Amino acid sequence: MAVARRRVLYIPGYDPIPPRRYRELYRREGAEQARIVGYALTMGARKDRAGFGWGVTAEFPPEALAMPTEEAGSPLRQGGISAPGDGMAAPLPIEDGPQAEAVAQQSGQGPVAGTEARSAAQPARVGTAKAPAVEAGVATGTMAAPPDGPDAEPGTAAPGGGQIAEAGTAVASHAPDSRARTTTAKPEASSSPAPPHAPPPAALHPRRVEAEIEVLVWSDVVAASMGRSIAATYGQLARTAWIYIASGALAAMMRLRRGPVLAALYPVTVLLGQALLALAAAAALGWLAARLLPGWLGLVLAAAAFTAMLIGWKRLDGRLFAHYLMHDYAFTARLRGAYPPELEARIDRFADRLAEVLEGDWDEVLVVGHSSGAYLAVSVLAELARRQPPDPRLALLTLGHVVPMAAFLPRAQRLRGDLAAVSASPVAWVDVTAPGDACSFGLCDPVATCGVEPASRHGPLVLSAAFSQTLSPARLKALRHRWFRLHFQYLCAFDHPERYDYFAITAGPLTLAERFAGRHHSPGRITRAVSPFRDRAP
Repeated sequence: MAVARRRVLYIPGYDPIPPRRYRELYRREGAEQARIVGYALTMGARKDRAGFGWGVTAEFPPEALAMPTEEAGSPLRQGGISAPGDGMAAPLPIEDGPQAEAVAQQSGQGPVAGTEARSAAQPARVGTAKAPAVEAGVATGTMAAPPDGPDAEPGTAAPGGGQIAEAGTAVASHAPDSRARTTTAKPEASSSPAPPHAPPPAALHPRRVEAEIEVLVWSDVVAASMGRSIAATYGQLARTAWIYIASGALAAMMRLRRGPVLAALYPVTVLLGQALLALAAAAALGWLAARLLPGWLGLVLAAAAFTAMLIGWKRLDGRLFAHYLMHDYAFTARLRGAYPPELEARIDRFADRLAEVLEGDWDEVLVVGHSSGAYLAVSVLAELARRQPPDPRLALLTLGHVVPMAAFLPRAQRLRGDLAAVSASPVAWVDVTAPGDACSFGLCDPVATCGVEPASRHGPLVLSAAFSQTLSPARLKALRHRWFRLHFQYLCAFDHPERYDYFAITAGPLTLAERFAGRHHSPGRITRAVSPFRDRAP
């Protein structure tokens, strides 16, 4: 099915930042991905002004519409679909190792850190003999983080020289004489023959696609849950740790991936370390004051020093993220996996909005969920399915999921039921993670690992973004130890985007089902059912 008009509904994770940052992030990273692949993106306003979002017009030249092929023995061909009970497949050795270790401290401006300087290495180009052919319409890429410093303005140069223009202006690249051309940058020509079984997509699919992207906002719910005192945060720490340990959820998650579990232990370790350091400093000051001042005054000074140090640590949380992550995990475990009433209401509102969008004349309606937004997206689709028949235009893309953090808890019956329902539905569902993302459960099948895989399973297709293969060595080095930035890489540009391209998926001429038709699960997909709780709501 040729896509000329697409509607995208994006559900972010537990993130208090305003949705405007996601627009700037899309602008910046889309320009870079378009430069690498050879298509054009023009951003502007949406015709539907409900909620917050932006419009995108995409132009795909024939050179950027090469269909990929799978050769026998390739990673794509090796990763056949595992049957229920196949257990844990061998992990991808290229992705395991230091990148799956604990979350480290990073500098940045918030949960979505700024993007890094682009690699000076020559990017892979569509149509060259040395680079793999790209997915129907583009090289595959991923998600972007908000720009460093002030928000990028329309028409400003993107990293690497490309630009994204506002609606009504041309997408330009820089010519050697410094004059802007009004045509899209052309990929390098190749003298090699076209890959086999590559039909001329330009004759089959429109080159111009209109897309409207809307952010389904729940940052106000997040912000309200974060308004806690320091003492309350330590209370959350104790209660949340007890829920995960006593329920067996923590031990079960360790059997899947150690990376996200170490990430979950990171705020516990940091907060306890801060408290111990503050206590040690206060004790030393109290001991010294007791020798020079009356006893009661020494106690007052020690208490003041302890409090001041904890306040100082919290002011550094924009770099450490210990309080932020503790609020995140505490929010998930607050009702032992059940959705809080305010989140239930927001899911209902999102389902209402999705139903409204499906009334429009769209070729595809794509719901995208990132991080904890991935399982919220599943619940939104399940809620819609309880109200109306399935719509063949509806598709689901989940990125960097953390499903076990919620679904492994005892009262997550609704989420487990929603996972099973959407898996059995005809909705095209693709799940993309990466073992190199220590903040997500890389290649862990979100349905099978929860033990709720239905007999009539249709999805999801579990794919790896394979950071070690899709990012250049220079970019990987720049992102080393920047775990939060890597967690948002699914929204960013890739140097070798043959596997996945977020911008081609959201603004390209193929539906999600067409783009990934014939693809197998990535090697290393984990299917073992390890959840300690498998009951589900009807």
